[in-house]
Formats: sequence, C-alpha cells, structure tokens
Amino acid sequence: MSIQDFLKRGIGYCVLHEGRIVSAATLMAMCNGAIDIEIETASEFRQRGLGTSVGAQLVLDCLKNGIEPKWLAANIESEKLAQKLGYVKGDVYETFEVQHETC
Repeated sequence: MSIQDFLKRGIGYCVLHEGRIVSAATLMAMCNGAIDIEIETASEFRQRGLGTSVGAQLVLDCLKNGIEPKWLAANIESEKLAQKLGYVKGDVYETFEVQHETC
C-alpha cells in the first residue's frame, strides 16, 4: 500500500510525543470489509498502555463502520495485547519468514 493509497483508504490512530509518533495502530492489510491490525510502539514508550489505547480506538472505529478488525498475533506480547482488546485465541498456524541475502 502506497502512502497515497493509505491516505485515501487507510485508517489508523497514533500517539504523538513532542511531534514524534511514538505509538500507532494502523491497518497492515485490507480486503472487502476487513483489515489486519498492526500496532507499533517505540521501545522507550512501551509498557505505558499506549498500544492498548491506539488499538482500542482502531477497533472501535472498525466496529462503528462495519469493518471486521482481524488480529494475527506474531508473538506473546501481541497475543497479550489482543486479549486486552477483547480478542479470543483461535487456531494456531505456522508461518514462514523469507530472508533475503544481500550481495
């Protein structure tokens, strides 16, 4: 998704600190009627509830607008955050990461 496409169709919430985005919840991918949520928080601002706050705003926005907010937890921290936001653990599946070698 390009910046222009995100600005046209995307949704997200962030926390600013001194003009810098320190936590954000945005769509990572989208399809008809659903998005996958991505939340990032700068390391020095973690454990303060910022991810929960921006995540809750994004989920509420989705529900208000008929969008299904999907969550794919890649690690235990993500899983705990999802549970705080009301998600229930579903099926487990295996994923793979492609590593690129540079010349």
